Amino acid sequence: MEFSTAIARFSALDKKGQLRFLAQFGFNLTIAARGTFVPQADGVHAPERLRLISECMHRIFDHMAALMDMSERRRPDETIVLIMLDHTDQQLRSQAAWAFEEALGRGAAV
Repeated sequence: MEFSTAIARFSALDKKGQLRFLAQFGFNLTIAARGTFVPQADGVHAPERLRLISECMHRIFDHMAALMDMSERRRPDETIVLIMLDHTDQQLRSQAAWAFEEALGRGAAV
């Protein structure tokens, strides 16, 4: 999905829809985080990707709190969508695109 289309789809959601979408996107992104772990062990085989996912989640949760409070900290829709989708790590970029599409399909879509 093109960034402009993703931004338009996210921006078309009302506040409740955006919160539901962000919660579902975050839940979906935990699947990407699980993929960084060494199977059946305690290690992490992709620590940089895990850090990128953690930072993305940190910003999403901050945005959700600001959205709930109608705070000035709220990021513009364009910024939060780019935070979700614009990753230099190609595997994370693909996983984030899936997480975004899946969240739209879970009832947050308009």
